[in-house]
Amino acid sequence: MLQHFFQAAWSQTTTGLGLPALSVMPEEAGPAPMAGALMPMATTAVVSAMWMLRVMFMAAQPDGARELTRAGVDPVLGGRTPTRRPVRADNVAAMTAPEEITVHANGLRYGALSWGDAGAPLALLLHGYPDTAHTWRHVGPLLAEAGWRAVAPFTRGYAPTDLAPDDRYFLADLVDDVLALHEALDGDDRAVLIGHDWGAVTVWGVTERAPTPFAAHVAMSVPPAGALLRPFASLRTAPLGLRQLPRSWYFVFNQFPVEERGFEWSVRRLWRTWSPGYDGSPEVARVLAALHSHERRRAALRYYRDNLVRGAVKLFGVTPKAPALLLHGSEDGCILPELGEAYPRFAPGTVVERVEGAGHFLPLEAPDRVAARVLQWIGPPHAA
Repeated sequence: MLQHFFQAAWSQTTTGLGLPALSVMPEEAGPAPMAGALMPMATTAVVSAMWMLRVMFMAAQPDGARELTRAGVDPVLGGRTPTRRPVRADNVAAMTAPEEITVHANGLRYGALSWGDAGAPLALLLHGYPDTAHTWRHVGPLLAEAGWRAVAPFTRGYAPTDLAPDDRYFLADLVDDVLALHEALDGDDRAVLIGHDWGAVTVWGVTERAPTPFAAHVAMSVPPAGALLRPFASLRTAPLGLRQLPRSWYFVFNQFPVEERGFEWSVRRLWRTWSPGYDGSPEVARVLAALHSHERRRAALRYYRDNLVRGAVKLFGVTPKAPALLLHGSEDGCILPELGEAYPRFAPGTVVERVEGAGHFLPLEAPDRVAARVLQWIGPPHAA
């Protein structure tokens, strides 16, 4: 019966938008490991697909999205356009220009930004999508001032780092990259791991391999992936999951080849809606520079295509086994902070906190507060 419901919902959506019936398979979809998967995942896919079609349809109309925005309706989030709150910038310390370094690890050549003494304990900083290592340009110097060697690599696929030679961007590959970078950068048991967005996803993946080589772990803006499905476990919490669904439209949108062609449009929209009121135009320029070719953009999208299709069971099944600090902006337009706050499967000792007034891109929107809280969590670096 539910299968018929989803088929009918899809049919009504495409018909209502004046679109032909669609039969789309994600690229290189192998044997379906998702057979018999949880119904919430199917619900997420269907509702997000409907939202994605709505976005594509409106974007295709002459001045359609512009007219909706002018009328106060956001073409992606629906309802009223988020208020463009004035950003109260933290008093960021004078930025220290990073050293650009090259690191060879896990069969890849990584470009990275580095701050601090090369002999200091390692703080490894991971960026997400659509973003680059430059997202740490304010936090990195603050960690260096406190005695850490902060290193922010461009993750696999993002220039100047190599494309994955085997075209793999699964979570297991990202975790292997981190462990190899720890070794290549002479990390020891004092090293700490800090990740934002996909970097946070990777942090959770690393904690699942506890004991890890890191003394402390920090994730920002993204809880373990299972937190997105957990609300559908009961009728009482299902409304929270339903509130999140429209925000997850890009999960499905990123599966379609059209995304490479609409890449710039999508990146700009995500920055606008994920951090309302923050001017992300300089960051968009950095993203487009790092993902300057079809091959680079395809690589960034493989994070979604690999992990939300063939790697979905692994991604949504991650269970953290080491404590971590999760920071989440109260105004995040990507993922509701309540999802992390309600998640029951964190390792003992994990702390979840909101950063008030900030959106999704915490290291840029609230660097002073973020760095201060991170330094409280990881403590001062100790001599070897």
